[in-house]
Amino acid sequence: MLMVKKGLLYTLLVLFLLFWFAPYEKFFYTMQHHLATKNIYLHYDNLSSKWWGGLAMENFEVSRGNNIIFQAKQFEIFPFFVSLNASANESNLYEQFAKIEAKEAKLSWSIFSINEIDINAQGNFGTIEGSFSLLDTKLKLRFASDDNIEYLKSFLKEDNNGWYYEKAF
Repeated sequence: MLMVKKGLLYTLLVLFLLFWFAPYEKFFYTMQHHLATKNIYLHYDNLSSKWWGGLAMENFEVSRGNNIIFQAKQFEIFPFFVSLNASANESNLYEQFAKIEAKEAKLSWSIFSINEIDINAQGNFGTIEGSFSLLDTKLKLRFASDDNIEYLKSFLKEDNNGWYYEKAF
C-alpha cells in the first residue's frame, strides 16, 4: 500500500513539474507558424511568460491576409493538461463596416471537444455565446438578447432562438 501511495505521489509530482516547466512560448510560436501557413497571422507588441505558466500579450491582433479580424489590448492564455483558456480585455471583432467591441471575452478549448473553440463575451452588444469550428473554420455567435444590436442587424441572421452571426473563413 505504501508503494502505491509513493508511486501516485511521484506521478503527480512529475505531472506538476511538466506543467510548471513546459515551454509555453515554444508552443505558441509553433501555433503561430502553423496558422501562418493558413494565411492567418498573429501580431503582438510584447509576449511574456507568467510565473504560473501562462502567456500574456499586449496589443494582440489576428489578421487574415490584410484584413484585421480580432484585436485585444491585453490577451492571456492559460494552459492546462486537458484544456486551454484565453481571455481578452478591450477587444474588437471586425466585420467589413461594423465593429463589435467586447469588454471581456473568454475562449476555451478542450481535448474533449477537440474540433471546437467555445466563445463567451460581454460588451456593447450585451452577451454572446458561440463557437469556432476548427474543421470547417466557421464562426457562429449567438446573441442573448436583441437589445443594443440594431447597428449589427445587417450582418446577423435570425432563427427561432434569436439573432446570430455566422461566417466561414
